[in-house]
Amino acid sequence: PSLPILSGACSYPEGILEELQKRVPITIVDATKIATDLGNPKSANVVLLGSLIGSLGLHNIDWKAIIAKVVKPAFVDINLKAFDAGMAAV
Repeated sequence: PSLPILSGACSYPEGILEELQKRVPITIVDATKIATDLGNPKSANVVLLGSLIGSLGLHNIDWKAIIAKVVKPAFVDINLKAFDAGMAAV
């Protein structure tokens, strides 16, 4: 049996993101939208990975080589694009 897609099924309470930004330094990344715009909403997790790596300044590791090694060959290109988009989002 297939599972329902839950991403985006719930919405944030109104004003919550703005309230968080007042309290802590956060960057809002709409990973699902970015991944969907790239052509594969399932790559949202790699968009988030890229934004996390970019935010933490962990540029000294060859993340693209790691992605290429662990992702199925058919999905490497879209995941590399997603990673770059995540890095660019922060």
